[in-house]
Amino acid sequence: MKVYNLIGQEVATLFEGQKSAGVHRLTFDARSRTSGVYIYRVQAGKADIVRRMMLVK
Repeated sequence: MKVYNLIGQEVATLFEGQKSAGVHRLTFDARSRTSGVYIYRVQAGKADIVRRMMLVK
């Protein structure tokens, strides 16, 4: 799982590798980031999921 800013720069890698099937939780430490919209991307098998998140401080 990776996090990008709106201009496409990677700002964090939360996890690389594989996990077993099930529910998992990751933490995005955004203390050094500014408020705004970020994009996160998850790749799971053939699925490639991209979503937006709003960081409000």
